[in-house]
Amino acid sequence: MVGEEGEGRQKSCPAPSQDFRLPGKNEDNEKIIKYLTEKREIEKKLVEEWIDRGDIYEEKKHHNVIFVGRDADGIPRYAHCRGTDNQLFVFEAAIDWDTRPCLTII
Repeated sequence: MVGEEGEGRQKSCPAPSQDFRLPGKNEDNEKIIKYLTEKREIEKKLVEEWIDRGDIYEEKKHHNVIFVGRDADGIPRYAHCRGTDNQLFVFEAAIDWDTRPCLTII
């Protein structure tokens, strides 16, 4: 240990990525505007700015909010989906979420 040369940190090799595709866009953003302004109480002007920049949009299939993440060159590399449902379920851990059907048995 003393005086020995240690092995340096190995360089990471990123895995080859598949083609990234954003979820399909809805024709309009009415449902997410309503959800974000009325339920989440975010200023409409701010929501519209995000939409205009392409940072968020309404997903076509389920009308969820899609948050778009970009790399340093502005190319979309990430999309995060958030539902617009009125119900909120809070769980301490993932296992609690997985066992939620047990709550109906009790």
